[in-house]
Amino acid sequence: MPQDDFVGLTWADLEDWAGTAVVGRGQSYARGASVADLSLSPDGGLIAWVRGMSRYATAVWMIDGELHAVCTCPFAGPCKHAVAVVLVYLEALKKRRTIPNADPDDSRITLVKDAADLKGDGDEKGDVDGEGEDWEEAGANEEDKEFGRFDEEEDDDDDEDEENIATDAFDRLIEKASKAELGRLLKGIAVRHPEIVRASLVDKPPSRASADKLVKAVRRTIVAATSEPAWHDYRSRRAEVPDFESVRDGFGRLLEAGRADDVVELGEMLLKLGQNQVGEYDDEGELALEISGIMDVVFRALAEGSLPDADKMIKAFGFVFGDEYDLCSGVEAFWRHPFPRSAWSEFADKLAARPEVAEVPGPAEKLPLERSCPRDVVSDMMILALEKAGRADEIIPLCIREAPLTGSYKRLVARLRAGGRAAEAEEWCRKGIAATAESMPGIAGGLRKEFLELRRDGGDAKTAAAVLAEEFFREPDVGTYRRIRKILADEDAWPAVRLGLLAYLEKGTPPRPGGEGGGASGAGWPLPETGLAMGKPRGVRADDRTYVRLEIALEEKNIDDAIRIYEQLSKSYGGGGGWRGGREGGLIGWASPFWSDIDDRFADAIAGTQPDRAIAIWKRQAESLIAMTKPKAYDSASRYLRKVKKRLTTLNRRTEWEAWERTLRMANFRKRRFLEVLDRLSSRPIIES
Repeated sequence: MPQDDFVGLTWADLEDWAGTAVVGRGQSYARGASVADLSLSPDGGLIAWVRGMSRYATAVWMIDGELHAVCTCPFAGPCKHAVAVVLVYLEALKKRRTIPNADPDDSRITLVKDAADLKGDGDEKGDVDGEGEDWEEAGANEEDKEFGRFDEEEDDDDDEDEENIATDAFDRLIEKASKAELGRLLKGIAVRHPEIVRASLVDKPPSRASADKLVKAVRRTIVAATSEPAWHDYRSRRAEVPDFESVRDGFGRLLEAGRADDVVELGEMLLKLGQNQVGEYDDEGELALEISGIMDVVFRALAEGSLPDADKMIKAFGFVFGDEYDLCSGVEAFWRHPFPRSAWSEFADKLAARPEVAEVPGPAEKLPLERSCPRDVVSDMMILALEKAGRADEIIPLCIREAPLTGSYKRLVARLRAGGRAAEAEEWCRKGIAATAESMPGIAGGLRKEFLELRRDGGDAKTAAAVLAEEFFREPDVGTYRRIRKILADEDAWPAVRLGLLAYLEKGTPPRPGGEGGGASGAGWPLPETGLAMGKPRGVRADDRTYVRLEIALEEKNIDDAIRIYEQLSKSYGGGGGWRGGREGGLIGWASPFWSDIDDRFADAIAGTQPDRAIAIWKRQAESLIAMTKPKAYDSASRYLRKVKKRLTTLNRRTEWEAWERTLRMANFRKRRFLEVLDRLSSRPIIES
């Protein structure tokens, strides 16, 4: 009997089988009444329908105490649907509900057998962090929706695998269905998807007269659809998007009738009105996606139309140039059309005549942003056209002309490097950094990276490291520290550089080339001046430098240094008990993941030598997350709860863990989802939870 096999399962058994994340999602499905028609299969297992993005047949059974499952969902491993089936079954046992036996001819048995053939074993654990579906589609309750908002959006299911499974099942249905059953099936499809019926009734393209009428009809439809109010309710995640299906169908029929130019003209109208509509509609991109799909047809029509090739290109560029909402993403297919070089050359000349680039201000003039951005868009397209036209020798002169005007130095440097002109590239890096360090620090930072790579490629590791060191003194970061160490891995200078970087973090004064600051007696700072302009200095707080020192000490496993630095930070952030932290409770992890991570890493590092302090930090982190009253926060808290339990068990202090667990249960007895997290840490059978 299945009762004998499943009744002893613990949460640890489920998590070992499916993974913590999948088990958590399976709990949501079990609570959300997603499991239907649970039955005992003829082979002694469980079988049920589980509602997700579709309805899936799911089977679970045990062999020699080990769980196995097959589901018609796309996930390649123990899935949340299987976990939900197990949990619903155990709940039924707990409440002494009778579970019926499945009929040997049950269609679900056939479906899961076919799914097993397609997927293989079904026993391998999948990507537990990637498996998921939309909460509403999964039938989750309001608390689950909060869970979904707290964390990142989950990845979509593997549509290709799902399509294969669904197609195979549909083929079997067609083979076995009677004529009357097929008739009912087709009528149902016709009701739910009238566009299929409309498409099947179009036997031939419309005549000229009817095409003229169709043009007028589509124009009216565009006006109607783009005038229709659209809305999106973020609380319920429901949206109402105007129906553009008739516009799409009309464009397709006109294209079949050879009226490509009419489709292009109507597309201009759709783009203009559609942008106004999208601009007024606060949604998550549904409306823009709908219009963008129709614009794909417009670009296809443009390629097939009667305009000269260069004029087609100008029109396509015009569409994109005026597109504020990425409605013209389908233009990429148009640019892949095999236009001749002569057309590309004519296109380049037409672009050069556009007002955005035709005027060339004085060499010292830097254009304002509202003029430089459109100018860059046009010049980028000119570069593509010149390449396609075989006029590559004109590209670098164009980039040289534009760089001071629009700040497009990085584009110029990239072209010079690709052309093997490293010395000129370095010269333009210096010019660009000097011109943008104050007004456009992002561009200056990109040019500093280009300069660094030029020096590194040229074998000048010390200057390359000096560029990074300047960045480190401006904004210290452990990642920059690692990069400097990597560049100087084969250099004798690294020990002195390391001491200089650490001395800066401690004292706040950057070392000087040839002077003191290297940290070793008489060594000095071994890196040269770069000569690159720097922007406005950024104020770096002493505590921020100390934090980076702690990160470096933990990374280099200097535990004594890490303890000393952590003590210093603890005093700054509440050594007397302030900031809800203090020395034993951690820094300010309750308020920011930034500090939560360093607290946890510090606790891991000292757990062997100072277990009580590590346990205190983990407890504080767990309690802070529990206080957020968010389901996902409870799951995050379980990480620290496990660490506390494991360390206390290792120290033969299991009763201390049990006492703290009881305290947590009493203090949070109203938080059902959190109590479930605690249950999953327990070694008791699930049925006793």
